[in-house]
Amino acid sequence: MLKDGRATIFADDLTGACDVSLPFHSAGLSCFVSIGAPVLGQPSADVCIIDMETRNLNPQDAYGQTFVHTQRLKLDRGYLAYLKMDSTWQGNVGSELKAIHDNRIVDLAIVAPAFPKMGRSVFNGQLLIRGKSDSQLLQEKLRHQGIERLSHITTRQLEMTIEELLELVIDLHTQGINTITCDATSDEELSTIALLIEKLTAIYGLSVLPVGSAGLAEHISGNQSDSDTSRMAIVPSPVIAIIGSENSVTHDQLDVALRDELLDELDGNRDGMRICQLRSHSGKHSVIKMTWEPQMESALAEAMGSWMTSSDFILFCSGGDTAKRVCEIAQAQGVHVLDQVAPGIAAGTIYGGMLNGIQLITKAGGFGPRDTISRILQSFNNRMVA
Repeated sequence: MLKDGRATIFADDLTGACDVSLPFHSAGLSCFVSIGAPVLGQPSADVCIIDMETRNLNPQDAYGQTFVHTQRLKLDRGYLAYLKMDSTWQGNVGSELKAIHDNRIVDLAIVAPAFPKMGRSVFNGQLLIRGKSDSQLLQEKLRHQGIERLSHITTRQLEMTIEELLELVIDLHTQGINTITCDATSDEELSTIALLIEKLTAIYGLSVLPVGSAGLAEHISGNQSDSDTSRMAIVPSPVIAIIGSENSVTHDQLDVALRDELLDELDGNRDGMRICQLRSHSGKHSVIKMTWEPQMESALAEAMGSWMTSSDFILFCSGGDTAKRVCEIAQAQGVHVLDQVAPGIAAGTIYGGMLNGIQLITKAGGFGPRDTISRILQSFNNRMVA
C-alpha cells in the first residue's frame, strides 16, 4: 500500500495528527507531525502528518486551509495520502474532502470513519457511537458540506469476494462517483476496505484517498496489533499536565488521578508554574487547568523560558486545542512520534522552539476510559522506582 514506506497524512488537529501516526510507527515507520505546512529544514520521516488545524474553523475556512495544504500533493501509483477524520464526525471532513477533490489529486475517496475497538461503527450508512445514532446518513453529512457524487458500500456488500467488490466500485467510478462511504462494524470489515483500496491502486492504477479515523489507519498501515507499552521508548519522568479541554471525559479522568493521589493541582499563575518545575525536580507529577485567560497564558509563556533549561519532565496536554496552543507558545514546529503510552495516546519529543527535545504526550479530550491518566502516571512511577 505504501510506496517505499512513505505517506502523507492530513489531520484536523494536533492530537488527531499524533494518534493517527501510531499504527504506522508500530509498523516500523518513522513519523513526524508537522504543525502547519512543512518548512525547509524540518526532519524527514517515512510518514509526514500535517496538522492543518481545521477542526474548529467554519466550513469555508476549513475548505480554504485544506486546499492550500493539499494543492502541491502529487500522487503517483502506490504513494499513500490519508485524510484523518474524527471517528465521532467532529470537524469539517466534507469541506476538507471537497478541497482535495477540487485540487484534482485523487480519482476516488473512500470514507470509513468506524473505529470498532472504541465503540464507533457504521451500519446502514449511519454512524453509531456505542450503539447510538444521530439518524443522519454519512452521505447526508457529506452533501451538507458540498460533496455530491456519492455512493455507499453496505455491510452485506463487504461480504462479497474482493473481485466482486472491485467490479462494483469500478462500475460506480465509471458512472462518475468520486466518493464512497462504507459501513464497518468490525475490524474484519475495515480490513476488507483497506484491501479494496490497495487493489484499486495496484490493479487499476487509481489514486485512492482513504478517509478515516485511526481505526482504518491500523489496517492501511498493515499493523493491527496493539503496541507493547511495557517497553516504551519515552523516558519515564515527572509529568507536568496542562489540561485545557472542557470535555467531561478528561475531567473525569483527572478526578480519578487526583483521587488516587498521583498528582497535585496547582494554580495557573506564575507561582503555580514555578512550583510545577520544582515538583518535577522532586519526581512529583503536577497538573494545571488552563482557562487561557491572558495572565495565565502569559505565566505559561514565562514558565517555558525556565523549563527550556530542563529536560527531566514530560509535558502532558489533553485536548487538541490545548496541545496546539501550548506548542504555539513554545514556538514548536512539530513532534517526533516515538511511542504509545496507552492505546491511542501518543508520545514523542517536541521539535523546534523553546521546548525543543522536551517529551510530550497528547490525548484527545474525549478519548479513553476513566483511569487513563492514572494508568499512565502509575506506569511512569513504577518505572522511575525501578
